[in-house]
Amino acid sequence: MKQVLTRNIGMKILSLFLATLLWVVIMNIDDPYITAKFENIPVQIMNETALGEVGKMYEVESGETVTIKVRGKRSIVDNLKASDFEATANFREMSPVYAVPINVTLKSSKYSEDDLEIEKMTQMMTLSLEDADEQIFRINVVTTGDAAEGYYVAETITNPNLIKITGSKKQIAKIKEVIVEVNVQDVKDSFVTTGTPVAYGENGYQVDSVKLTFETTQVDVDVKVLPTKEISLLITQEGEPYDGYYCSTPDYMPKTIIIAGTKEDLSKIYYLKIPVDVTLQKETISTQINIEEYLSEEYILVGNENNVAVTIKIEELDTKYISVKTRDITVKNLPEEYEVVYNSGEQVNVSVMGIKEVLDSITAYKLKPYIDMEDLNEYEPGTYFITLKTDSTEDITVNSTISITIRKKAEAE
Repeated sequence: MKQVLTRNIGMKILSLFLATLLWVVIMNIDDPYITAKFENIPVQIMNETALGEVGKMYEVESGETVTIKVRGKRSIVDNLKASDFEATANFREMSPVYAVPINVTLKSSKYSEDDLEIEKMTQMMTLSLEDADEQIFRINVVTTGDAAEGYYVAETITNPNLIKITGSKKQIAKIKEVIVEVNVQDVKDSFVTTGTPVAYGENGYQVDSVKLTFETTQVDVDVKVLPTKEISLLITQEGEPYDGYYCSTPDYMPKTIIIAGTKEDLSKIYYLKIPVDVTLQKETISTQINIEEYLSEEYILVGNENNVAVTIKIEELDTKYISVKTRDITVKNLPEEYEVVYNSGEQVNVSVMGIKEVLDSITAYKLKPYIDMEDLNEYEPGTYFITLKTDSTEDITVNSTISITIRKKAEAE
């Protein structure tokens, strides 16, 4: 029996080796070993409070995700995904240079880590440490959408209106405002809602909230909605320009404005009057007037344009001299027992001021001159100088004084 077992021992060992080699070859052909890369596996932080215990906050400079290479049988590797792996960084293992080792393990229960070789492409998570900081910020409301036609979101009030935020000095310094968004699309009535405060930087980008701790994550927002009304805007002239100068009718834009208020208050207003003082002015006035300064507190100006652009043209008047027969001058408010004698004779030259277009059409007939005895304090016979006036409908000014004598009619007889 022993001879049978030991006979041709060399050939038997060779046959065993070849059989084993053939099995390995066949297995590698049917299920070969391959290498695959899995990218962007998020690194979970462990024992994050270890830094808070010493009053420090951190920023991840690198290593927020990890890339690995995995070697194993095709039948295993082809069925793996990035989510089958878990990457962690334990802050209690941080080195003096603020580097934390990244550990990668297989989460899938289908396979064993003994079946795979895991090679990390990113070995460390590197941090920058800063002192912790906290500040209080005002909460601003940003509305999205538009209220229903004929309505306006007049006011938004948050409760609380201030919020304390904690983070690293670097992160806190990035915050320029804290905003709560509220949707007001097609609203017609006031309402109360809740919103989440979000921190934004100077460039309008959201500051990473994961690295910040908000005192509260929900705030109440009271939204006041009011009806609106379109009213006329009236710009009027106040005072008179410098003597010898003329003001045109004010030209302005806009001609109408939209205001918001309660239904009762809106029913009381139809226009808004804004006066412009032209007293002693010689030059054209071009100005911007803040509409809200003339709007009473019951109303709110709707829209982004708060100013009305006003131009009042002021120009020097032309002068024209018109010869008027004294018999065509009407005498007003003269007692029956008196009469007027014009010392200039049968005609008088009248100085008339106005804009050129008007003066060109003025005649003695259109002038309709008169003198008013009520301008005199007494009617005793004597010689007086009295201002000549006009009943003309044209926009003109008479700038003449004439000499008259008042006498009793009995004296004339």
